[in-house]
Amino acid sequence: MTDSSAQSVLLRPNIPTGGRPILPKARQLGPAMLGLSVVPAIAIIIALVDSRVGFKLLMASLAVTMLVLILALFFRVKALQPGAVRIAAAGGLRFIPPKTHRATLVAVPLSLLLPVVVLLLIRALDLPTQASSSRLMAALPIVFVAVSLGSLAVVAWSMRIPAGLQLAADGLHGVRGGKLINLSWADIVSAAPAGVHGPRLMVMTRSGGAFVIDGNHLGSDPAIVARVIEFYCAHPARRDDLADGNGAIRAVEAAAR
Repeated sequence: MTDSSAQSVLLRPNIPTGGRPILPKARQLGPAMLGLSVVPAIAIIIALVDSRVGFKLLMASLAVTMLVLILALFFRVKALQPGAVRIAAAGGLRFIPPKTHRATLVAVPLSLLLPVVVLLLIRALDLPTQASSSRLMAALPIVFVAVSLGSLAVVAWSMRIPAGLQLAADGLHGVRGGKLINLSWADIVSAAPAGVHGPRLMVMTRSGGAFVIDGNHLGSDPAIVARVIEFYCAHPARRDDLADGNGAIRAVEAAAR
């Protein structure tokens, strides 16, 4: 399956991982999303039935913010599929997240600014709204703005590094959040999925340290990525295969048969 807009390819290689699940209760995602959607639905109903214009606008803005948060969670969970890896469509082997990964990282903090804008509008126009603590109303915009701008700054800083994890002939290069990873093959001891259900990749080094990478930064099943890393760590003569992403995955798949 090819995703040309994201310049990536989603593959399902036949590489055994022992059936390790990625996320807890993944099959219950639908009911969980439905349950969470009740909260913005209540806010929308209040916005429709309340007669106070300012309060209607505030409830509507909070509903939009909550919907964005729910959609971000949905895309985050759906980006990781058991047994699937997303790699760059051309060039060397790079495990990359879908475009929705960074899109949601931007959309969530931007959505937090919407209630702030509405609150400023309510104050400027002196629109009728819910009576509440003046301290609370003064503090909420400050908190929302701080969280929003802080999150956007982190995203902007991380964009200086290409997304994903590159496997090259000389080692591993990529991101751990906003941090840069550069490991030679000689530095690597092992790689394995980490966490109760394996949503992270852990690379152990000869110095005794460990690099833990969130699976969402890879857009791939960490268990598959770990098997690929361990294969090329154990077979130095095959590392030239890493110049072709698809070919590198096929080589590991063939060796696993």
